[in-house]
Amino acid sequence: MPININFYLLPYPSIEACGLYICRLTEKAYKKNHRIYIHTSSEHEAKTLNDSLWTFKDISFIPHNIYEENPTSPAPIQIGYSEEQPTEYKDILINLTPEIPNFYANFEHILEIIPNNVTAKESSRKKYKFYQQQGCKLETHNIT
Repeated sequence: MPININFYLLPYPSIEACGLYICRLTEKAYKKNHRIYIHTSSEHEAKTLNDSLWTFKDISFIPHNIYEENPTSPAPIQIGYSEEQPTEYKDILINLTPEIPNFYANFEHILEIIPNNVTAKESSRKKYKFYQQQGCKLETHNIT
């Protein structure tokens, strides 16, 4: 069965500026009982997203954990920044990095978040081509 890949082309220039949208997307997937692994580029980015998930809505609770700080946490949402990926998370990968993680094939569904800048767009074109060559099912969403 091919992996489903969704590219989200956002109007914001950086991953940090896309934070609110990433939180909403994560919440939507969580409410559908998905287990989610969010792959970031750095510890700083992981901690920033961690903070955002705690504060983006006063009335919601999204159970999450930074994987490198507590790899045995049962939280359904894990945020990581190393190439080590939790083996029990096979559902949704939200990729916030410019590269395709080496563990991408372990997931059923991948959400690629693409900020509105030249470097991110070039990276997304390479990712799209790679996924296409792997026989993945691709879909693109222009978010305004």
